[in-house]
Amino acid sequence: MNNDKNIAEASGFNFKQITGAIRKNLYLFVLFIIVALFLSWMINRYSERIYLVKASILYRDKYSSLGEPEDFLSSFTAFKINNTLENEKIKMKSYTSIKKVLESLPLQVTYEVVGKFTNNELYKNSPFFVDGKLKTENIAGQRFTVKIIDKNYYRLEINLDEPHIEFSKKIRFGETINDKYWTITVQRNDSAFATKNLKEITSSNYNFYFNNTDRLIKTYIKKIEIKEIEKSTILELSVNEAVPQKGEDIINMLIAQYIQDNIEQKSEIAKKTIDFIDDQLMKISGTLNSAEGLLQDYKKNKGVGTDLDEKASDVYKEMTSIDDEITDVLVQLKTMDFLENYIKSRKDIKLMAPSTMDVEDPSLLTLIGELNTKEQEKDVLLHDFTPKTSKATLIDKEIEATRTSLVNNIESIKDGQKLKLKEYQSQLAKYEGELNGIPGTEMELMKLQRNFDVSDGIYQYLLQKRSEAQIAKAGIDPDDEIVNSADVEMPPIKPQTFQNYIIALLLGITIPSVIIYMRAFLDDTILSKEHLERLTSIPILGTVGHNFKKTNLVILNHPKSIISEAFRSIRTNLQFLRSQNKGSQVFLISSIVGGEGKTFSALNLASILAFAHKKVVLLGFDLRKPKVHLEFDIENTQGISNYLIGQTNLPDIIRKTSIKNLDLISAGPVPPNPSELILSDRMSMLIDDLKKEYDYVILDTPPIGLVTDANILMSYSDVNLFIVRQGYSKKEYIKTLNRIYNDEQFKNIYLILNDVTLGGKGYGYMYRYGKGYGYGYGYGYGYGYGYGYGYYEEDAKKDTPVQSLRKTLTKLNPLRKK
Repeated sequence: MNNDKNIAEASGFNFKQITGAIRKNLYLFVLFIIVALFLSWMINRYSERIYLVKASILYRDKYSSLGEPEDFLSSFTAFKINNTLENEKIKMKSYTSIKKVLESLPLQVTYEVVGKFTNNELYKNSPFFVDGKLKTENIAGQRFTVKIIDKNYYRLEINLDEPHIEFSKKIRFGETINDKYWTITVQRNDSAFATKNLKEITSSNYNFYFNNTDRLIKTYIKKIEIKEIEKSTILELSVNEAVPQKGEDIINMLIAQYIQDNIEQKSEIAKKTIDFIDDQLMKISGTLNSAEGLLQDYKKNKGVGTDLDEKASDVYKEMTSIDDEITDVLVQLKTMDFLENYIKSRKDIKLMAPSTMDVEDPSLLTLIGELNTKEQEKDVLLHDFTPKTSKATLIDKEIEATRTSLVNNIESIKDGQKLKLKEYQSQLAKYEGELNGIPGTEMELMKLQRNFDVSDGIYQYLLQKRSEAQIAKAGIDPDDEIVNSADVEMPPIKPQTFQNYIIALLLGITIPSVIIYMRAFLDDTILSKEHLERLTSIPILGTVGHNFKKTNLVILNHPKSIISEAFRSIRTNLQFLRSQNKGSQVFLISSIVGGEGKTFSALNLASILAFAHKKVVLLGFDLRKPKVHLEFDIENTQGISNYLIGQTNLPDIIRKTSIKNLDLISAGPVPPNPSELILSDRMSMLIDDLKKEYDYVILDTPPIGLVTDANILMSYSDVNLFIVRQGYSKKEYIKTLNRIYNDEQFKNIYLILNDVTLGGKGYGYMYRYGKGYGYGYGYGYGYGYGYGYGYYEEDAKKDTPVQSLRKTLTKLNPLRKK
């Protein structure tokens, strides 16, 4: 149980493993960083440069001050709409406003010079200009190719699938091309030809295409940004453009168009104001002339003067004062009537003629402001949606509701004015009663004089307002002031060179880190000696490095190699174990599955013991597929299987090898019942006889996880060595060994960690064990050895370029262990 817990805990990834993985895979980091930085350089080099163009204007609230000539227009309109900054932003980005701007600039046709990776837009500096139009919108946005031949001729080409167009023709500059789909005249830009070398011009290819006006307008409605600067009435306008000059022209033209539209709107309002006053003057002048004629005739016929007695004079003054109030009320009522009719007619609210003087009702002004805003929002909306869409229908309902509220508000104001009029008339009747004692001549004179004074007062008031309106119209100035004209900010906002390099560097570090982590996370093999120690409490007798040699008999052919030294160390540790037993010892070597280096270890352990002048015999107990004899080039005609069935004696199956003191007993012919043979009595005789002749008896057995032969043979062994291969043996395999060790089924179990490489996995042996072979007895396993015959295959191929790079970078790695 404890060892199983260790397996779960060993699944973690400690700091030592991390540093080891980084050291081993440093080439991956270098490679990915180089690639990422190169791609970043490519992006920075060939991406289209995008520049931020900004400008700002100061918006003056039209009703924030008094005394200006145009203030008269504000006070004389039927409403005092406070055009907020939000309203102005909507106006500036309206479809109509943007359309005027784009139509006033050379943006109907876009020109490009063809580059290796991207095309660059030419704005006002193309070597040619195109006049004409398309006869169908289907080819709007489709590129025409222009190849300039010389100063007089060019070739025009276009190839389309839908509609099917194949056009290529040499044409003279200035010649009109009248085709089924277009009418085009390409004019030479003489200034470009004068400033550039002809060879430079003709060496490049050029494109041009006609822009879809509606699509272009909607594009710039989205591209242009307008925002308020905090705690001010300054609006900042910006646009992102690949051509700085183009962005500056668009922003400057937008500001100029906005200011001009405001001036024209104020002029139109002033004109309508004067027209309204003139209409009222025409109406009142008839009444005034009539009142004046009646008054003069009465004086002349009656022969009376203008003086009244003291009492009549006092009453007349009071009545005149009331007449003035009544005059104001009547003017307000006329204004409300005009305003109500204007709103019901659904005319443009922004250009509504003034129809009152000093209207101060706040609710009325608020409702008219809301109506103005909603109508502007509708104008913007209808350029993206049809009138029948849900959004358009919703805003129509809101506008209609606002109109209804506005009319109701006007009716309420009119009702209030009528109550005032009734009250003033009641007061006037009271004073008229006080005149009953006055002679009839004076009474009539007073009435005529009052009628004249009222008409004259209105007439003089209108004349004054007309004069003020004319002055205001002549003195109209822009409400807005340009704070900063359009200017491009440097460096370009795209590509963000430094940021791209930082991102590339992070990706160059992150991607290999993720690869290494995922490989480690998904890797369920033994990663290192420390990893193995955390998985089990079984003693580890030694470690053997990766075999880069071209032979499996490393001890014989390369006695001074690192692997030879590793086996010498294992031999020394085995000698400590031998101190407990002075007689001959039996070593069993096995593994859980094939491919872990079991036979390789048995061969070299036997060799290193023989080099120590000990008599050693190596037994190939893989009775199902004999192979140990192949390394010594010895025949397998007789062996263990023959002895166990009694066909031969022990001396007949012992073979001398090329290594002094090392004998070999091969498996012999493949028997049908290997496990049963191992259980026979002759097996004990074999081991006992060998122990009498040899210092060490080494048993090379099949994998314990595949067949039971090794379990049976462990009863004859003094030391049981299990081979675990780094980067190959599964962590789950250790559970089997832990179970055997914890249950104390067998004694003296030790581990050897094979194929150890610096900092990580090794794949030197490439064993094949567990597929491709079967005996028909249900074991279903197979394994190869050496050159296709054993449990593993030596990996001594020439390094690939990546492996060479990895080795070079590893040598240069300052963190590399010396």
